[in-house]
Amino acid sequence: MRISRFWHYPIIALLCLLPFIFLFYQAWLNPQIEFLKPSLKGKWILYSAEKLSGTVEFRKTFRLDDVPFECKIKVSAMLKFSLSVNGKIVEEDSQRDQHNWKFARIYDIASMLQKDNSILIRVTNLEGPPALLVEAPTLISQGNKIKLSSNTDWEAASDPKFDGWAKAIPTYKDDSRLGENKGPVQKSPRYPVYMMIFGAYILFILLAINPRQFFYKLDFDSIQTKVNRIQKLFSAIQSRIPYLPRILSLIPFFAIIIVTLIINIHNVVTYPHTRSGFDWGGHVDYIRYVATNWRVPIATEGWEMFQPPFYYFLSAIIYKLFGGQFAEPDSLKAIQVMGMLSGVANALFAWLILRKLFKKNILIQLFGFSVVSFLPMCFYMNPLISNEIFSGSIISLSIYLLIRYGFETKIRIYQVIILGVVVSLALLTKYTAFFIFLTVATIMAIRIWMNPSMRKRELMLLMIFLIIVLALSGWFYIRNLLIFTDPFIGNWDKISGFHYEQHHGYRTLGFYLRFGSVFLHAPERSRWASFWDGQYGSMWMDSHGSFLNLGVDKANLYGGIIIYLALLPSVAILLGFYQSLKSIFKSARCNPDLALVMVSVFTFISLFSFTMEIPFFSTIKAFFFLSLLPTIAVFVGQGLYAMSRNLGKFRFIIYLNLIVLYIFIANLFWYRGT
Repeated sequence: MRISRFWHYPIIALLCLLPFIFLFYQAWLNPQIEFLKPSLKGKWILYSAEKLSGTVEFRKTFRLDDVPFECKIKVSAMLKFSLSVNGKIVEEDSQRDQHNWKFARIYDIASMLQKDNSILIRVTNLEGPPALLVEAPTLISQGNKIKLSSNTDWEAASDPKFDGWAKAIPTYKDDSRLGENKGPVQKSPRYPVYMMIFGAYILFILLAINPRQFFYKLDFDSIQTKVNRIQKLFSAIQSRIPYLPRILSLIPFFAIIIVTLIINIHNVVTYPHTRSGFDWGGHVDYIRYVATNWRVPIATEGWEMFQPPFYYFLSAIIYKLFGGQFAEPDSLKAIQVMGMLSGVANALFAWLILRKLFKKNILIQLFGFSVVSFLPMCFYMNPLISNEIFSGSIISLSIYLLIRYGFETKIRIYQVIILGVVVSLALLTKYTAFFIFLTVATIMAIRIWMNPSMRKRELMLLMIFLIIVLALSGWFYIRNLLIFTDPFIGNWDKISGFHYEQHHGYRTLGFYLRFGSVFLHAPERSRWASFWDGQYGSMWMDSHGSFLNLGVDKANLYGGIIIYLALLPSVAILLGFYQSLKSIFKSARCNPDLALVMVSVFTFISLFSFTMEIPFFSTIKAFFFLSLLPTIAVFVGQGLYAMSRNLGKFRFIIYLNLIVLYIFIANLFWYRGT
């Protein structure tokens, strides 16, 4: 599979540009997305953080000595507005001619101004918080500056009476959920000392990723000599006891499997499925529906019935085998066990990929497998009744098969058939599988280009894959398209009959750029603070409280410690991603790193888009990318290995960090009936 050394540049350019072009369209142009575009001239303002929908009046009163010749104001509102100046109507309905609310309207109000002035803008939004942005010039009166642009100097009043005028608030302000919510660590009188230690910890991490090895210059020749001695020792032992070195190398992996399996078995036995806040009722209703009717429902028939059916049919079979509705809760417990085994399998698929890619590097394998095995989001999700765990596992299996088969010199037809069947089942489990489908199809298309002598065969293999996927899973998406005009219909869509609104109800650019609040407050607050805080908090801690009782100090104390210690492997994931991206640029071959980076980028871009389309706290969940467990394992394994090499003899600090982190996670996520 070799062609021009520069083949990958256009591929990477498309990989980088197209997803961000899509995000730009969603945020800046799509009127269905409640994203408030940033402005340098004014601030988006609201009536109250609790105002989820309705009508709000905003006003600005001011006095002028001299009326200006020109005073153009630029008004944007979510969703529509009317404008009057000193009682004279300037705009009755900004949505006339189906105007896109994301494009501002400009008005010259100079002719309506007088000495005492009042600008009144009524904003209506029945599907989200009424929000206003005014970009206007600053006027001068008696030497004083009068800022007409929207800010906290504006006042607001809400329907139905529009009385009780109060100062308008900027986005994400006046929200009790974003107030001071300190955990036991932050409440401690030693908190300043802890933060100094954490600062030193951050410095240590930065030094560990320093490519110049500022912290410690490693003598690689000395290390290689030690490695050679160890290999000679193993060779001597192996001559007497065959296969012993291989067995010894597997001991730490088996130890991790045993420990995590014990925790998962304990949790699934003791955890009641009704404890979860993640729509367990909707999933159980779907399973009961299938067990009774044995047909695929449509999205309007139940809260979770928009989901693809494979998980629910498999669960219904298990449900019936264990007695069905008359044997509940035992029959539902059997489904929990299936979910738990799926979660364990997810980590094992990640290990198989690590073994495939890093056959001779046990340390990368151990780093990657241990981190994904002890991920808190896996522990708190595995005992739930939900398609998230099962779908993550089957998508991970698809990634493994792609890595195993997709980069061989010659792919066999039976391998394409297996890959097509597994990807089809993944597509019949959750919409997220669409991104592994795109990745597989792209890799196979690249093979056609890179193998001029075998193009007909490679094209045939791609067609076989597409036909299998279309035949096995296409019917479900075609049905959705015909009934709802949307192949990815969800309960967040009005047409499903289950449309709902939650806080915050909008997104801003700052929400996607901020990070750090998770280290300064109790873990629960992270889901409100920002996209990255929410992902970090729900990845390394149960910030939604579906498994842990967040009202207990121990949960917040241990959770806070875990969040601090998890910074090292989190940075390692980013470092490993960078190394895989660099590998794509350097290699003249189509290598597995391209697949790992591609599926990761596709999934994350979809998560950005999803959280913009549904701008609620309930969509800020890291377990939406459980399917990326294999890519996380590869990235974190590479990252931690590079950091340990940079640290030289101080690498033991990384080992100690991980061991302490795993101990706290195992202790906290051992379910105790809270």
